Amino acid sequence: MNEIKFRGYSKKLNKWIYGMPSYNFKYIFNKESDNSPENYEVEPESVGMYTTLKDKNGVEIYVGDLIKIEKGHKSNLKIIFEITFHQGAFCTKPLEDIDNSRSVSFICYRDQLIREGHKADVSKYIEKIGNIYENKNLLP
Repeated sequence: MNEIKFRGYSKKLNKWIYGMPSYNFKYIFNKESDNSPENYEVEPESVGMYTTLKDKNGVEIYVGDLIKIEKGHKSNLKIIFEITFHQGAFCTKPLEDIDNSRSVSFICYRDQLIREGHKADVSKYIEKIGNIYENKNLLP
């Protein structure tokens, strides 16, 4: 079964908090001890779900992350994408205006990317380079 978890950025603590969000995405509940879950106030717009994918360095990828695809199917272009969630699927949204580049939806299952019925291990081709909250300099 896929692991379901979220993260949100706490300005007060100046760090990412991992766990489950409240219904309004203002808090993340994090169980760091055996006692009871702690709740932390986070920026609601920073809350993103874990895709279950990891990049080539083993770093978890969340909605709102920026990734670089280092090797395409037919070219060696290096394209930066934002990870989004749209209509029930994780999507890659290209940040650059490149011919024929468009948002591509995918489903994550364990370490595999499933798109149009095809499975592919993408972890060796992608690298997380930041996120849309802390790395605005990477956005167009």
